[in-house]
Amino acid sequence: MFGYSRATKRKDGRWQASVMVGGRRRYFYGRTRAEAVKKLRAFLESLEASPPPEDPTLGEYLRFWLEASRPFLAPTTLADREYLLRSHVLPRPEASKRLWQLSPADIAALVGALSRIPARAEKLFRVLHTALKDAVLVHRLVPENVAAKAPRPPRRAPERRFWTEEQARAFVQALFAEPDESAALFGLILGAGLRRSEALGLRREDLDLGAGLLRVRRALVYVRGRPVEKEVKTPAARREIPLPGWVLGLLRALPGRADGRLFGPATQQALYRRLKARCRRAGVPYIGLHGLRHTAASFAILQGVPIPEVSRVLGHASPQVTASIYAHAIARLGAGLVAGALDALAGEENRPGGSSPRPRDKFQPRRLKS
Repeated sequence: MFGYSRATKRKDGRWQASVMVGGRRRYFYGRTRAEAVKKLRAFLESLEASPPPEDPTLGEYLRFWLEASRPFLAPTTLADREYLLRSHVLPRPEASKRLWQLSPADIAALVGALSRIPARAEKLFRVLHTALKDAVLVHRLVPENVAAKAPRPPRRAPERRFWTEEQARAFVQALFAEPDESAALFGLILGAGLRRSEALGLRREDLDLGAGLLRVRRALVYVRGRPVEKEVKTPAARREIPLPGWVLGLLRALPGRADGRLFGPATQQALYRRLKARCRRAGVPYIGLHGLRHTAASFAILQGVPIPEVSRVLGHASPQVTASIYAHAIARLGAGLVAGALDALAGEENRPGGSSPRPRDKFQPRRLKS
């Protein structure tokens, strides 16, 4: 049932230990080799110490699965899974069926009940698929994963919103008109393309004002209303970012905090209220906190910054992820570059309409599917 591999050191300096469980490899990370191996051993001991109930119902198995997963999941991931299963599966009649009695139609019924909320339906399907896959490969409770035979809900691309250059400039000017902690926070997300959790997780020691650099190492998230600090979720998210001069100006005005944090803790709802007020005073549309990050990435691409460098600054796992998310900006940049290159065939004297506009001049705001 178990197959092992040696612990290895990663390029980012962390150690990685892995184990093959039921045909699937599980990875565990640590700052030292001993820490990574300790996490792996704790996982194996938990499997042996907490066997699943015999012939469980779906509800009994999912409760066991959640508890067994608790030590190995990020707090936000665990909270999301608990909410989905306790709200949309455990109260349903399908939860009283034995695992071997489940059919693809049962999974389709559970997921279909959320058809009016497509994103949540898709997430519930993924959670059920993972849980029942573990029932097959890890716990050997049933011979097949019925979720694999159920129809997957259609995946909808998230809506991405961002500003024009003029709107972004108006917002930045409004930040300087009212410089405070939230102005520095919003400016940093817009000027460095940070995720909300990454910005809230920053400490004074992560900022080098003299060199104009920011080091992203940790994130601050909220679980059931309480702040929880954690490491960023992927090696690529651990990065060093050069900051624009105007962002450094906002950050220099920040007063020091006794807890060493760059920003005070704030819930998502509180930040949304502050951002909406700032947008209203700046006379620009509200695009959400993640819209600031999208604006930063789209502008960088349209200015001709190479995709691998944009990916590194954003902390994406690979340039392919960046390319898929920002295909709209890449297409506009490519079209502008091609037109500009072919324009040179005619020479200045034969261009009645002038040269082709630069890619960024053609950039207009819209809500896009990517």
